[in-house]
Amino acid sequence: MNDEFNKNANVGGLLTFKNISDVHKHLKANSWKISRTQIYDHAATKKLNQSPDGTFSISAVEQYALKYLRRADGSKPSKVLEDIQVKKYDADVRQAIASAEMKELKTLLSGIVST
Repeated sequence: MNDEFNKNANVGGLLTFKNISDVHKHLKANSWKISRTQIYDHAATKKLNQSPDGTFSISAVEQYALKYLRRADGSKPSKVLEDIQVKKYDADVRQAIASAEMKELKTLLSGIVST
């Protein structure tokens, strides 16, 4: 992954993008066909989901790409691949959330036990 993407937030073990420009760079680096104008239009029409804190999660970006974009070579991902990708990213999100909650519980419990 490029150093420019490492500047983005890493929330709960998941990469998030701070702005649409970073999302665009990520998509282009991963061989998706998208213009700057098109991605801004899609963000304005809510095709690209933005988190309440203003960031874009990697799972939302990948789901957006699978649903609305073509590959740089002009091909469209197969429906089977799309379903697998969506399930994989949903599972990754659930796992990251569960991991973060477990860490919070362990921290809370260690504070209670030590007092």
